[in-house]
Amino acid sequence: MHHPTHGRRNPFAVKPDPAHAAEACRILIGAYMDDPSHVDWNDVQEALGKALAAFQLPPDFIETEGGRWQ
Repeated sequence: MHHPTHGRRNPFAVKPDPAHAAEACRILIGAYMDDPSHVDWNDVQEALGKALAAFQLPPDFIETEGGRWQ
């Protein structure tokens, strides 16, 4: 699937790896359950890493490519 304005393949159009996707969700949910008033940024970064891995994207995707898909 191509992004409507960029003509490039949308990296999120692929089916994510279920194990990595589930782990990202567990990390985020666990972080919130530990203290709903404050989620640790390290937990968010860890979850993001798992989410990127689920889509087979590089760890620096947000910094290098992410803004191009908005």
